[in-house]
Amino acid sequence: MFRAQLIWNASPPGMKTPNAWAHVASPHTRLTAICEPNTFGAGLREGMRAALLALALALLVACGGGGGSDSGDGSSGGSGTPDNSATQNSPPTAGASDGSGAGTGNSSSGITGSGAGNSNSEHTDDGETPAPSLALTGVVIDGPVAGAAVTIIDADGRELTTVVTDDQARFTANIPANARFPLTLKATGGQNLVTGTAQDFKLEGWMTEADHQSVVVSSLSTLLLQRAECAAVQDNAPRSEGLSRLLTETEHATATLAAHGLGIEAPIQRMPQDPQQAASLLLASEALAEALRRAATALNSAGLPTSVEELLWSVACDLSDGQLDASSPESEARTIAAFQTALTAVTIEASLGELWVESRDRDAVPLLAQALADTFGLQGAAPIDALPLSTETLEALLRSVHAALALAPSDALFDFYAELFAWPANTPRSELRGRLAHLTVRGQLDGLLQSLAASGEQAGDFIAWNNLAPANSLPPQLSLSAAPQSLASRGSESTTLSHSSENATVCQRISNDGNGAWNGIAAVEDALQVGPIGRIESFTLRCASLGGIAEQSVQVLVPPEVRTEFFRADGNVASLLEYGDTVTVRFQLFDVDTEQCAFRRTDNQALISDGAVLNFDSDFSISANCTGPGGNFVNSTRLPGPTVPISLAWTSPSKRENGAPLGGDLAGYRIYHGSRSGNYDGGFISIDDPEQRSATIDLPRGNRFVVVTAVAEGGFESRLSNEAFTFIP
Repeated sequence: MFRAQLIWNASPPGMKTPNAWAHVASPHTRLTAICEPNTFGAGLREGMRAALLALALALLVACGGGGGSDSGDGSSGGSGTPDNSATQNSPPTAGASDGSGAGTGNSSSGITGSGAGNSNSEHTDDGETPAPSLALTGVVIDGPVAGAAVTIIDADGRELTTVVTDDQARFTANIPANARFPLTLKATGGQNLVTGTAQDFKLEGWMTEADHQSVVVSSLSTLLLQRAECAAVQDNAPRSEGLSRLLTETEHATATLAAHGLGIEAPIQRMPQDPQQAASLLLASEALAEALRRAATALNSAGLPTSVEELLWSVACDLSDGQLDASSPESEARTIAAFQTALTAVTIEASLGELWVESRDRDAVPLLAQALADTFGLQGAAPIDALPLSTETLEALLRSVHAALALAPSDALFDFYAELFAWPANTPRSELRGRLAHLTVRGQLDGLLQSLAASGEQAGDFIAWNNLAPANSLPPQLSLSAAPQSLASRGSESTTLSHSSENATVCQRISNDGNGAWNGIAAVEDALQVGPIGRIESFTLRCASLGGIAEQSVQVLVPPEVRTEFFRADGNVASLLEYGDTVTVRFQLFDVDTEQCAFRRTDNQALISDGAVLNFDSDFSISANCTGPGGNFVNSTRLPGPTVPISLAWTSPSKRENGAPLGGDLAGYRIYHGSRSGNYDGGFISIDDPEQRSATIDLPRGNRFVVVTAVAEGGFESRLSNEAFTFIP
């Protein structure tokens, strides 16, 4: 045996290279082929010429080829057959420079086949070892997408192979070891395991040589890749240049997504390393996809035909400057505003640990939690609703809710914004749900989404609000006053509340007793009359801006009031009592505290406390003297005792005190009575008939002193009549 070595130059396109020892580096690379033929026999004894011919023949046989044509294309070489499935952009392959083509076949993945023309497989037909390849694994998620066709393309634009995701949205592919990175992956079709419907837009991703042969193709990676591609197009560069641009600014690009509430804790295109990273990736990807679907539905309903795939490209192009501001030629205000509003609603749901998909028929969160195990193989993963709400997501949510509040103010949105503004970042979503679950804003955001999809002017306003810089927005400064602030009576007077504010976007009125006039959304400057006011009330004004929430209150005062009641031993209200009965005294206080009051028996001035039990052995009253924030209250209440009907008559006056005729001004009379002369603590009885001259009234037993007054129209009352006395046994 002996070793022979030949040097072959690279051949033009179409030439085939033996793959037993050949290594293709790049076009025009010199290839070294080493063959070890069997021992030559008698050919050496036939002379040098015969030896050289035998040597050439032996080398050709050992390398698997036969005689070729002068064209050198390998078409007549041995048993090898050409394979035209290689892509047009495949690099040239090597062949014999003397026209004796090797006759190898290339597979669709670009891997050089054996002399027998086999494609890329584990073993060749003749048992030879195949060309080396790299095993690539990955997943396709919007939510997980099963049955998606994943095409892998190298840096030269060659389609290396196409594989299909399994029932758990996973795939494995073998790619040539000499494939040029970075690779682009495009996933089409398949069944979305979260929505339960066919996947409605193409998903794209990429892999660099440093990605350790594992990749995630998601709606997030699609958005980033298309953002870079659109930027290239806008610069009049080939769209294919987008990936190289993305790789130079990946960190900035992912930060852009985070600023809009779509950030995750790990690289977007790589397989996550722990359950929290995977959960974050799944939730953000599904949130983006659901926002696109809701926005596309609204735009189509408003007469702007838009597919999810078209909308994604429009959003990606608009994000090329880092902002969603409809500044890209490929986007317009209604498209971007609709997407922003849908993303706001979706982010709120995701922040509360839920995400409704497929026309709100199913909650995606349990399905995504299952995908942590099925798709990513991560067991014992924490629930998605335990994920913290990141600072970036919280800030993005505050901006978008503020924009919604500015354009379509409502109490529900205001309350949600105020609660959210006070909520700390990086708190688990389950805790946030406990605080905000009662605040339902879905209806308001759905209505706003429809309005923005239909109105370009409103859409432009929403985009402007949503892009306010926090640094340029100051907290509101408020001024709130009431005139008058202290009223002289209860239930009969009103006040005027005036307010103004600086830096405020919208305000909200709140009263402590739900006063209908002072409740709900208000302008940032206004005046409103409120009343009549029957008790001390606090009126609160809250105003919001992108810089915060400010609140101010004013209290309107009215005099206090006390109601004294007597109860029998059986718990019933005392009405007719007999001497010797026992009664319980209870006080109802309005706008005053017990400590600010003094209660006494009028007959002996003894202090009485709330709930005191008294023996009713003679007529008496309970006096109340209170001082509260709104003023003083002085009154006495008689304990009702046993009564006897007594007849009383009087003479009607005929003229005024100045001698003028009374005329028709007389309206009625009042009869006062009491247990002591000049002290008519029993109150009065009204007679509303001016023609009446007598009455039968029920008076308590014992000494009773009675007087009568005349009452004129307008409430004017005469002086007391002469006093009449009787003793009722």
